[in-house]
Formats: sequence, C-alpha cells, structure tokens
Amino acid sequence: MLDVGRRRCAVASMGLLLTLLYLHLPLLAASPTGTVLRPLRPLSLGDIVSVRGGSYHHEPNSHAPMTLADIDSRTTIPYQRVSHQKFPSITKLFCAYLEELKRFSPAIYWGTLSSAFIFVLWQLPPSTGVPTALNNHFVCSSQNLRRRRFHTVITSSVSHASLQHLALNLYAFHSFGRSVKTALSVYGISLGSFICAAAVFSSGVFLLIDRVRGSRGSCFGLSGVTLACLAFDSLRYPTKELKLFVSFVPIVLQSYVVFVGLLAFSVAGALGLAGRSNVAHA
Repeated sequence: MLDVGRRRCAVASMGLLLTLLYLHLPLLAASPTGTVLRPLRPLSLGDIVSVRGGSYHHEPNSHAPMTLADIDSRTTIPYQRVSHQKFPSITKLFCAYLEELKRFSPAIYWGTLSSAFIFVLWQLPPSTGVPTALNNHFVCSSQNLRRRRFHTVITSSVSHASLQHLALNLYAFHSFGRSVKTALSVYGISLGSFICAAAVFSSGVFLLIDRVRGSRGSCFGLSGVTLACLAFDSLRYPTKELKLFVSFVPIVLQSYVVFVGLLAFSVAGALGLAGRSNVAHA
C-alpha cells in the first residue's frame, strides 16, 4: 500500500510539472527560418473581452471564479443610436419652392400669388360685394373700357373662373415662363415687361373680335400670357418635345405643334366656337 501511494504522488507531481512547463516555459521549437518562437502567453479575461467587443470592469477584491455569464454582465458594449431622417413636409417644400421662385423670377412669383388670391376672392358669395368689384376691375370687357377701366386689360390676366382653369394656366406659366425668362435675360429684357405686353395684346385681340361680332363678351385668365410664352419658346426651340395628357392619355408632341393647336383653340373660343369665350381667348 505504501508503494502504491508513492507511485500516485509521483504521477501527480509529474503532471503538475508538465503543466507548469506548458504554461510558463518558452517553446523551444524552431521556425523554418531558424528563429526561436516566443513563449506562449495564456489568454486572460481581458483578451476574451477584447475579442467579444466592449470594455471589462473587474472588481479587485473578488476571488470568485469568473464565468462567461459574468463577462457578459460586466461588459459594456457601446450602443450606436440609429438616426431616423425626417423628410420635410409638403408645406416646407412648397415654401422652399416659392422662395426659390421669387429669387429666380419675381414676375412669375407675384403672378402666381396674385392669381391664387384673386381666385379665392371669386369664391366669396355675391352678398359680400367682392364678385361685383372683381367684375369691374379684373375682367376685360368693352363695358369696362367705356368706363375708363383700362387697367383691366392687364389685371384680367390674373383672374380665373375655375380651379382647373387656374391649375392649367399656372402649370404652363411656370413651365414656359422659366424658359422665356432665361432667354430674355440674355438681351436684357425683363420677364415682367413681356408678361404685361402679352396681357395687353391678348386682351386687345379679344376686344377687337368682340367688337366685330357686335357682342358684349368678356375675357380673363392667363391663357394669353401662357400662349405668348409658349409661342416664344416654340419659335426658339421648335423641335422641343412636350409631354401632355389628353383625356388621361400621355402623348409627346413638338412645342411648335402644341402652340398651333392651342392658338387655334383660343381663337375658336374667342369666336364662341369652343365653349366659354371668357376663358379661351387669344
């Protein structure tokens, strides 16, 4: 029994010695280049945490063995908050567009705002007296000219009968007005003077046709101004393609063809052949 106990102590001592040699003594194996490799260092909890990511806080007075659960509980991993980008509202986009439009062309800016404002006034009930005032100062007619309301040949261009009438005219006004403004700026001509001349000319054509017919019609709207802008743009860029919707069917036509078609429609409207003569005018 004594020999068996001595043999067990010898085996245990040999195992402890081999463990110490493995953990603390340098590895004497040589690399292919003949250099001696450095001793291996046992991994610590700090090395494990550095691999897992984060920082480790160890309590110096704690002698309890550490487990992976303790490492997870004492490891702080930095959290990166995902920023959700907020898109601007429609109101902010609209205001930004108006600011850019005012810088680019005050004439288009004020023409747009005045057209929208006058359209809102047209919606007021007749009892307020506002529609009567608009008929006297924002409608072009022979009767207003006989009463020396000559300003109506210009102010009538910012007056519209319906929301569709307003939307179509403003869309064309913005589309072709920008192109005309850029082209006229080369020659030092302002877009405002071009718009006023177009309004006077289109109202004059209507009054002339109305007098020949012997009727007492009236006209208002930006149709004359937008047609003048379209005519200028189509003559300068006759092969320019325009995308239009006719009865919800998309078509592509050259700008010169569109100008001729709209001009014919406006003349027919002024002659009373295309519905309401006070809307479609040349």
